[in-house]
Amino acid sequence: MKYESFRHSYRSYFQLKQVAFMPLIKPNITPETVTISSFLEDVKPTDWLIESVLDKGTLAALVAQPSRFKSFVALSMACSISTGTPWMGKPTTKGPVVLLAGEGLQGIKSRTRAWFDHHDIDESTSQLMITKGTFAAQDDTQMGCYIRSVEEVLKTHRVTQSPSLIIVDTYSRYAASLDENSASETAGMIAQLGRLQSRFGATVLVVHHVSKATGDARGSSAFVGALDWQYSLVRNGDETTSSSPIDLRDLRVKLKLTKSKDHGGIDPLPLKATIVEGHHKGIAKVPYNSLVFDLDFGDIESVYDGLGSATRDTLQFILMALDANPDVTAKKIASDLCRPNLSQEYRMLCDWLKGRIQLHQDLHVTFPDGQGFAAFKQLLQPFMDNDLPEAKLTKSLQDIDDL
Repeated sequence: MKYESFRHSYRSYFQLKQVAFMPLIKPNITPETVTISSFLEDVKPTDWLIESVLDKGTLAALVAQPSRFKSFVALSMACSISTGTPWMGKPTTKGPVVLLAGEGLQGIKSRTRAWFDHHDIDESTSQLMITKGTFAAQDDTQMGCYIRSVEEVLKTHRVTQSPSLIIVDTYSRYAASLDENSASETAGMIAQLGRLQSRFGATVLVVHHVSKATGDARGSSAFVGALDWQYSLVRNGDETTSSSPIDLRDLRVKLKLTKSKDHGGIDPLPLKATIVEGHHKGIAKVPYNSLVFDLDFGDIESVYDGLGSATRDTLQFILMALDANPDVTAKKIASDLCRPNLSQEYRMLCDWLKGRIQLHQDLHVTFPDGQGFAAFKQLLQPFMDNDLPEAKLTKSLQDIDDL
């Protein structure tokens, strides 16, 4: 090779090498600035996944100490949304759900089988998908690979709707080598969770441990600051100064809202586990034993026992009417059951009634304004002529109004 040709080739190679190893220059992005009038024109109604609990496209966390059933409660949300089943009496919007199961895969099989058997739902109607195994979610490359793998699964199974909910269970299992107390490293993790949100338009729910000192998610406050929702689970005795150990036989927990960025949120929800036993499907018929959580109406039942006989009769007739009219919705029951500024006893009665409605018909329970006691009379009309004289009905309704 002649010298000139060699020099030209070498120079071309050297220039190419320089370009190849140059840092990537990101394009300048200028955010749009608009007037307040045009800004307020683009207002959309809240897209609830679970009414008043989780809305779509947000970042949420479910935090608690160990042995507080975090994974059970998160799984119940996943199963409810993936089947369109009400969650703890609250309507859900059906959509695909991805559960990143960082541990206990065999246990998850029993828990999901128990949930479907307990609710008498065929799992083939569910849009729930399970990610088996972990990766470093804070790593840009690994998160990119994971997103592509989910896209491939959706394509393979012809799932046309993007995931509505993605559950990361648990934070520590998907944040390998991350320093939870580092604000900068936590910010990197939040950015990667944001990639999941923006790519799929999903709500990301992170199951995490709690800081005993603050009651918030463990680690840097940057994590809590980025959340739209934060819920905590507590068992009896958690909120006392007693050093007595928790009774592990007590299967009751309370779900408490500890942060809501844009919504009023809900009152604490008392939950209680039911032990469910059965057999997995398949040739082997492997037995299972697990827990499924429902609303806990133990304390509310005592309020019912203390009501007058006329009021109890009215409530029982309401339940009979629901059994006789499968298409009845809770909107047709009295809106007065959810007036503002209710007494504690009255609210417990409302919760009890809503729970009984859920148990009887698994209805979406909402009580809009209006209609009042006329709705009771209309609902109970089939029973009035035979079993419930109008005078007794009026007295029963007055008893409820006087609570």
